[in-house]
Amino acid sequence: MLLSVFTHAETNTPNKARLVSTLINTTVLLYLLSAQVVSAENPTKAIKCNSESNFVPCFYIAGGLIGANVSPKGTIGGWSTSNSSSFGYNLVVGSQLKPHWFGELAFNSLGKAELKNDSSVIMGTESISYNIPSLQIGYLVKPTSETINYFAKGGISFIQNSASSDRVPYKKQNSALPSFSAGIQWQSPKNGLFARFSGDYHSSDAMGLNILLGYKFNTPEKSTTVKPRQIVKRRATPTKRRKQPARRIAKKTPPQLMHIISNIVKQPAFAGVLNGVDFKPRTAILTPRAKGALNNIARKLKNQPKMRVAIIGHTDSLGITAENKLLSRTRASAVKSYLIKQGINARRMVAEGRGDSQPRATNSTESGRRANRRIELRAL
Repeated sequence: MLLSVFTHAETNTPNKARLVSTLINTTVLLYLLSAQVVSAENPTKAIKCNSESNFVPCFYIAGGLIGANVSPKGTIGGWSTSNSSSFGYNLVVGSQLKPHWFGELAFNSLGKAELKNDSSVIMGTESISYNIPSLQIGYLVKPTSETINYFAKGGISFIQNSASSDRVPYKKQNSALPSFSAGIQWQSPKNGLFARFSGDYHSSDAMGLNILLGYKFNTPEKSTTVKPRQIVKRRATPTKRRKQPARRIAKKTPPQLMHIISNIVKQPAFAGVLNGVDFKPRTAILTPRAKGALNNIARKLKNQPKMRVAIIGHTDSLGITAENKLLSRTRASAVKSYLIKQGINARRMVAEGRGDSQPRATNSTESGRRANRRIELRAL
């Protein structure tokens, strides 16, 4: 493979300086993880992806050092490799997907290969630098709860190249090649801290030994708070009885109950409280929202031309009872008048006012009083 394989951000920093910089970065990472280690001593915050029986997927971050062998083969323009040993670093974001399987997205900086020219005219050295993003799937040989484990990874490495100077004639490339890794893992039995040592193969020109340190984090869980269920009273399901003749039922049923049952059976679907039919405070003036609701009621009444209805007004308990009854009757009459304008025959409607005599909620709260101020519709 010629000097046209890999890419890296241009740098003239010596290998030793790069190693010191990487060590500093790793030390900072260790310091940040140490706080997590202390808090993870609490058994209630155990890393769930380290449990074989109660496994829950988790994610992790890691960083490490790479001792690399980077050696572009061949000679181009008199330039050839003079030093293939290098140091670099890698950063990893991964997820423990299943008890034995994990996936990783990594950025690997393998350092650089130093180049010299065979010509005595060209002085000095140059370099080819290496950056290799990779995507891999891994497998743990032992159960995920084991402190010492072995693993293997495989995937794709995206390899490009970059020279330190225009003096090096090279062809810039974007290559995707298969990559493989294998090694040993240690993980803490108390928290999410883990370490790996592995051999990494990206191509015949780019290999290395990697020491990685990382930390696993539990996946945020959804709230398990259970909202109290609203208790709804249901009528007991009547036991099946032998059918009795209609005349016998009629004789045994009081007349008042028969009247109520008859009214319930023949009520249309839109009967009952007319939601949205309200008025300006202490008046019988319909609001725009009320007119829109009554337009819908008018259309339904036109579809049942033989139906007669009672329009019944109700108020809350504020004020004088006699005035409330008058106000409720006036509001019912206002609804009747509006329906007449929409084409409903006046003989089909009766307006009544019940005042505050039939509350359906408490009058001690504003929401209850609002529910008591209503217009109801009943089929006659």
